[in-house]
Amino acid sequence: MGQTTTTWNPQVVEESNAGVREISVRAKMLSRGYVFLDGAITGESAQAVVLQLLYLQSEGRNATLVIDSGGGSVQAGLMIIDAMKGFGEELTVICAGTAMSMAAVILAAGPKGRRFILPHGTVMIHEPLIGENTGGSASSIRNLSENMET
Repeated sequence: MGQTTTTWNPQVVEESNAGVREISVRAKMLSRGYVFLDGAITGESAQAVVLQLLYLQSEGRNATLVIDSGGGSVQAGLMIIDAMKGFGEELTVICAGTAMSMAAVILAAGPKGRRFILPHGTVMIHEPLIGENTGGSASSIRNLSENMET
């Protein structure tokens, strides 16, 4: 969960009738329907993913969400899941790298038969955390709370 959003943004040269221009690889991939969720899931990164998904949906395009994230904010992740629901079966979700914690939940929220993990991908979901170092199964949390001093 301590990952930060990737700032690496390579450029490619694109030629057209209008001339030659440099365009980011992310922008080029978005034009082909690919949205990337990489790094920590924060309000800012979730907003970027949601805006890209809504853009593709408004264009009537299929989308592929590529995940490489150690997780993050549950609320931000649920915002992404809500945007994903607008695509129905027109969305593919791929784990390319890691999908941990909330990122694993986002992967699992993809349409049945359209969720994929690349051969070297890692998916991990952990038991609930209620603090920085406190968590576990429901019974473990109950036992812990019963044994805490007040």
